[in-house]
Amino acid sequence: MKSMLKTDKEMLESLLKKANISVIEGLLLKEGEKLEGLRLKSLDYGKYVSPERLRDLATEVKFYVDDFLGSHGISFPILYQEGETFGPEATFPFKPGSIVYEFFGNQCYMDKNTIILVKERMSSVPGSIAHEYAHHVQGIMLGKDFVKANDCFIEGHSRGVERYIADVFSSKESDETFMYDITDSNFFELKGVYIYLCEKYGLKQHPLVSKIMGSNEDMEWDYQQKNGKPSPYAIGNTFLYMKELLHGKGIYGEALGKAKPL
Repeated sequence: MKSMLKTDKEMLESLLKKANISVIEGLLLKEGEKLEGLRLKSLDYGKYVSPERLRDLATEVKFYVDDFLGSHGISFPILYQEGETFGPEATFPFKPGSIVYEFFGNQCYMDKNTIILVKERMSSVPGSIAHEYAHHVQGIMLGKDFVKANDCFIEGHSRGVERYIADVFSSKESDETFMYDITDSNFFELKGVYIYLCEKYGLKQHPLVSKIMGSNEDMEWDYQQKNGKPSPYAIGNTFLYMKELLHGKGIYGEALGKAKPL
């Protein structure tokens, strides 16, 4: 298996080809079916997570992510949530969410060795922590220069870690609500790449695609309108999700130089 560590240029050259459209369409329809199935159920997203529970969850998520990526020995960064700080001498001057709400509507982000969260319900928290902790691991194991220059790879990689953790908690808690956020993200990010490629090559889209809407897909279209291509989240997630289905979940650790068969 070739290395899954790709620059954004390599990822774009490999992904944005006509030959990938049918594969992406199949994956998109599968995620759309899962999303619609979840929406038909009376899901309980859980209560907002208390500071005490958040500490425990962060420890638990870190354990699973480190095992998944082979990143044992990396210290957990400062965790900041709407006025609360967790970690030694933890201080952070910015308003939680202020940066990402202007860009992509995400509910948390990683900056200056700090994970910033807004208050979320229980079903969303493990995936959010995993996604941002993965960024922390990337910065240490891949280096800041690579991370800064390759948004598509790092967002796709973090999305893969988030998907794994959502599945872990869904299985562990016997509760598929943990899969809702990642399934929603998978759908509208795949959709963003799929529609872009169909329009690029003049191909007709599958009729079911337009009938299902992802929660944040308007932001994907805004990004494409301004930049003329799919967002880094859409490109990275689509590319690595396809590779994950082909080569297995071990690609995420392998990309960091810590291959682990899964």
